[in-house]
Parts: sequence; C-alpha cells; structure tokens
Amino acid sequence: MKNTLELDVSTANKQLEGFILMEHIRRAVEVLGKDAVLLSSMQSSALVLRHCFYRMELRNEVLFVDTGYHFRKTLQPPDEFIRHYQLTIVTLYPELITEQQEKKFE
Repeated sequence: MKNTLELDVSTANKQLEGFILMEHIRRAVEVLGKDAVLLSSMQSSALVLRHCFYRMELRNEVLFVDTGYHFRKTLQPPDEFIRHYQLTIVTLYPELITEQQEKKFE
C-alpha cells in the first residue's frame, strides 16, 4: 500500500457530483485499484459501505483503526458477519498504547 496519494479533491468532487454511492466506490476502485480501501468502524452504522463492497465483489481491504477506546463489542465483529461478507479486515493500531498517549499529550 502506498503512503501518499496525489489527488485534486476539487476535481474529484466535480467528477463524482451526482453519482450514487455505488458509483463513487466503483470510480475509486477504477482509479486506485487495490490501493482503494474502506476505512470502517465495526459498528452497524458502517454496514452499508461494507455491504456495498460485498455486492460489488470487491476484494479490497477493509481497514479498522483500533484506537484503544472502543467498546469490547465493537472489537469483536461477529464471525458470521465476516464469513458472510467475505471481507479482508485489517486492524491498524496506534504507535502508542492508550496509557502512553494520555501521558504524552496531557
């Protein structure tokens, strides 16, 4: 995965104006290929986007950022959900654990 992406946001917004959600996703994958990822919470509010990835048969990664402040239920997505949607979920962790962050940024 690349660390940077050069993108003219204004131009991209104009190109995507009027698109429906699935078209936005399809366009991102056309432009970025496997570098297009879905950054998702594991809450039910993110279900729509994960479902779109599934319906479009995308095999791009779904990234989950574990900040150290999530509820236990959020950190344990049901195995049934992952099996059904056949998504590759990659969990990202901060460089500093919660206690270190609190101490450093007091």
